[in-house]
Amino acid sequence: NDKEDDSDEEPVDDVSEETVRLELPKGSWLDEYIRASQLFCPGVDYIYHVVCGVSLLSVATSRLIVCSNRVARNLPPVLWFLTVGPSASGKSRTYDFMMDVFEASGLIEQIPVVDSFSPEGLVAEVADSPSRQVWLIPDEAHSLFQSMSRRDYMAGARAMLSKMADGRVIARKTMKNKTLIYDYTLNFYGTTQPEGFLKSLSAEDVNTGFLRRFFIIYRPEYTPQPWQELPPNGDETIQRLANGLMEIRKSLMQLEPGMDRAEADLTTPAFRRFVAMDKKQKEKALENPVLASILSGSTNHALKLATLLAVQAPPGLYMGGVTVDGEIID
Repeated sequence: NDKEDDSDEEPVDDVSEETVRLELPKGSWLDEYIRASQLFCPGVDYIYHVVCGVSLLSVATSRLIVCSNRVARNLPPVLWFLTVGPSASGKSRTYDFMMDVFEASGLIEQIPVVDSFSPEGLVAEVADSPSRQVWLIPDEAHSLFQSMSRRDYMAGARAMLSKMADGRVIARKTMKNKTLIYDYTLNFYGTTQPEGFLKSLSAEDVNTGFLRRFFIIYRPEYTPQPWQELPPNGDETIQRLANGLMEIRKSLMQLEPGMDRAEADLTTPAFRRFVAMDKKQKEKALENPVLASILSGSTNHALKLATLLAVQAPPGLYMGGVTVDGEIID
């Protein structure tokens, strides 16, 4: 390799027809993350890189900022991503790159990662976390969903996870003790294959609203890509992304007196676009009763994503919050 540094090299674009490209400011943290992930995980659908980058942003910032109070009260930008794709499509490689950045940031010492749990164990893990935050990353998401239906010790896990996704108060009592958690955050990132995903879910998961908690990326097919040589500067790139993520966290901690957390503000044009989008989704929900809970709840995901996009784009941050404009909502 005759090049000393390939970090500015344009990655190969692997964008499926179903993917909507994010128009990100060049030099923003997420733009740099996606480009780096494409270089070090070549031949993977663009959306997998996006999901991992946004997951990191959500984990790093969701305890520090809330979405606009013009739309919802005390709504943190917690996104539960579930990526559904076939074997060898690149889910594992993009996950490994994401976790390399997470570990390099040092956040793993403040935000424990859990890959399997019992309801009591997960509540205890959150209660014991130094940040009152836990990142749930099951080995295979469909195995987790199946265990919640088949294992006695997982009884009530679906209902509990639905409550924890919204950060609601949880009180668990056993013969030995009682655990109460509030003001906490549970993040989620899961991957699975299409066949296992479809078998592990039921109509009840849709009707009860359990499934709408997840931001689902569904890619049932994959076209193999030729192998490409990786750039030589992997460690430096990962550390640079980790440092950038921590800088975003530090900026969010610079609050106005009397503020507990930073806040995202919606401009009037952004608010109008959001209301129009919400109305359209609710109309679709009326036309599709089976998917009503998922469609009607999708605008919450959009608001959280818009908040995260505003947080990561310089110079979007100011003391005490960020502004979400109409362009971001679009």
